[in-house]
Amino acid sequence: KMAGQETLSSEYFTKAVDAFGWANTHYEAGDDFHNSRLYATAWLYKYSGELTYQSFFKNDFKLSSNKPYAGENRLWAVWAYITTSHDNIDAVQKASCLSVARNLADNDVVDPAQKRSFRAGFNWYYPILVGQATTPMVMPALIMYQLTGEEKYRAASFISCDYYLGGNPLNI
Repeated sequence: KMAGQETLSSEYFTKAVDAFGWANTHYEAGDDFHNSRLYATAWLYKYSGELTYQSFFKNDFKLSSNKPYAGENRLWAVWAYITTSHDNIDAVQKASCLSVARNLADNDVVDPAQKRSFRAGFNWYYPILVGQATTPMVMPALIMYQLTGEEKYRAASFISCDYYLGGNPLNI
């Protein structure tokens, strides 16, 4: 269940469950706890398939947050959930999360990679900053390609990576 660390997976999971239990009883009013719990329960459910974690995930998914890193936590939670293959996964929740992931991949990677003059796929509203052009931001498209096999996600990822590795609009 855990790449490269099979002998430690049970111990790590037990520690994660303990940490989750502690955190679930030690937060203060006003904390952005549901956002962190969404991320945690997605991975706890992915590992264990326990419906308790899926329940927490489904409830916290309905809530929103504008706290720092909330969007990133939410994305990783969604990706963890949609790449889970337990028989007891809630199909409606998975479809909802898949829609979130698909919209992100289409809007932040595929569409910009097709329409930008320099063919890099990343959010239209993300400014081009010093150092920003060092890492292709293609994770949303790669996840969708893995799940759907749709070539547009792979193509947008390759085009974006080509740009970051020195490509240019003329491909020379």
